[in-house]
Amino acid sequence: MKKSTFIFVLLWLLISLNFATSPKQPLFEYNYSGHLVCDSTISKENYTIQLFGKNEYQEDYSALYGRRIDNEVSIFITDTTGKFYLSVNSDQKFDSLKVGLVLPVKPNIFSRAYSINENQYSEMIVHYTPESESGCSCTTEPTKTRIEKYKYSHSNIEFDISDLF
Repeated sequence: MKKSTFIFVLLWLLISLNFATSPKQPLFEYNYSGHLVCDSTISKENYTIQLFGKNEYQEDYSALYGRRIDNEVSIFITDTTGKFYLSVNSDQKFDSLKVGLVLPVKPNIFSRAYSINENQYSEMIVHYTPESESGCSCTTEPTKTRIEKYKYSHSNIEFDISDLF
């Protein structure tokens, strides 16, 4: 009698467990665009631009490489007008970001730091239907919402590279 009761209780506990996964942590998306500024006789084409970030736990700025999702552009080669666009997804929340000119032989040249306040992030909300425990894909439960990512954008950056020449 005791053995069958124990098996019944154990079986009941296993059936009542919910094996659903919790939503993943929201990402942070950083979008920066702008153009190079220098003497008009100097070509602004084919410069490598990258985004560098720093948070309260880091001493120095580090390069952002992204997570290779969506349409990320973590490194950009400038066009003939010197324009650039960078879009990076990261697990980390950064306090400030810099645009860096990556040079093959010389040290990188950085723009000024752009601080990010908490209220400058915009929330990207997604609607989803929670997984039903019965396994049926047709549900009458209402959809739920969650924050998929926080987005930060900064445009019209003028990156002066006159000191390079």
